[in-house]
Amino acid sequence: MISNLQAIDSWFPILKWTKLPNFGPCNTIDSYQEFFKHYFISQELCRFKTNLLATLTGEFEQQNIRLMGRPGCGKTSFVYYLIKEAMNSSGGALSRYFIHIFHANRAAGAEVEKTVMDYILTAWERYYATCGKGDVFYRISSQKLTVKDKINTLVDYYKAKKTEFSRLMIFVIDDADLLSNDEVREVVKAVLRNLALSVVKKWLVIREVTYNGYDVETRRLVDAFFSDRRLFPQISLFDIICHRIRNVAVPGSNEKIPFSEDLCFFVLEKLFDGNMREALATLRSILEFSEPGDIRMESDQVFIQNYFDRNAVNTFLQYNFLPNLYDPIYRSSPFPLAIDILCTVRYIRNQDLVRGVVSMATEWRVDVARIVGDSQTVRMREHDYDFSVQKLIDLGLLEKEGKSLYLTPKGELLTYYVTRPHYQDRCRLMIYEPGKEADAFWKLVKVSVDHWEIVLKMLAWDKPEDHNR
Repeated sequence: MISNLQAIDSWFPILKWTKLPNFGPCNTIDSYQEFFKHYFISQELCRFKTNLLATLTGEFEQQNIRLMGRPGCGKTSFVYYLIKEAMNSSGGALSRYFIHIFHANRAAGAEVEKTVMDYILTAWERYYATCGKGDVFYRISSQKLTVKDKINTLVDYYKAKKTEFSRLMIFVIDDADLLSNDEVREVVKAVLRNLALSVVKKWLVIREVTYNGYDVETRRLVDAFFSDRRLFPQISLFDIICHRIRNVAVPGSNEKIPFSEDLCFFVLEKLFDGNMREALATLRSILEFSEPGDIRMESDQVFIQNYFDRNAVNTFLQYNFLPNLYDPIYRSSPFPLAIDILCTVRYIRNQDLVRGVVSMATEWRVDVARIVGDSQTVRMREHDYDFSVQKLIDLGLLEKEGKSLYLTPKGELLTYYVTRPHYQDRCRLMIYEPGKEADAFWKLVKVSVDHWEIVLKMLAWDKPEDHNR
């Protein structure tokens, strides 16, 4: 595997940055001001928050909430945002609430009941302190009582003096995705047993795919106690990174965003299915594997973005986000069938038609490359075609359903790079392949094929003659 790791700070003068932007999560940023320098609130996220607060502040008894979304989409960061807003805002809707987050994975492999009770006691401690009742908590916790009895005593005091507490508690269960079915049930039941007050709202933050994978018993439990389902909105990676770059720009300069909106979309949606953590880290890696070279200080943003769009494949190959389809392990003949199949499925799905287009592309490559005599041609073999289709499926680039082939998001992304000279050259540097078969393969690869034109020929029919003319 080749590597061309570069010093990131060599880009700073060109991009007008003072330092590296934050390419990680915001959760660990303690400072209220610093947190909001990095956390981006989109219009859609603002609406989501507004609707959520409208539910909290309604006059009727509100249900417990299930906050769902894709892995790494920003659910936990959003909860931390609400926590910081609640603690630092005065007079706003959130100033009426105290939000405590419990990372449920900390109960894994432990005595679940005891662990949950310890964290609930911590939540009450911070809640009492926030409401100016820290001395009351200290007096109760100093008594020689079990943790369970301490919690009960705190609850009894709260119920008796509710009007003296300035806030309502929201207890958030996060990271349940990291637990098994049985552990999730145990944790949820333990929370509900030891925090049974209906006035204390319980939220469950969970991935959709995790919830869908639960058994019937666990899903029924979740549905019963967290019945208000909220889907976390999709946030633009491009907007996030623009927001963070502006925080490190040279004052008074016209800072440059090296990542185009298209590249951010491809990285977030095609490679990582909405996982913001992975996507942000990959943007940083693209910087690391992109050498400024001869790019001048005065180069405009569009030029730099085009460079990064092209160069991003260095990172994709380095970390195996996208495979090297030119590697010999992905072919059973000298023909680039995997490349031709991938490029054809971009336009049509019927496997018989795909096979026909790839066969015509193969004959075109052979004729132009002249790897056999002028009076000869070489035809694609069925078993070679089937081998390549299966390899693309195994790589997660294609899916097969009946007689149809479909590009996966990752396969769709690869079609943008697979025939480009930069991708080909980079792939060739990654393999050592001497011999006549290799020479023939690369001669065939270098032949330009218009797959869309062949598809149109396959679909075209001669018009019937009009005998009335």
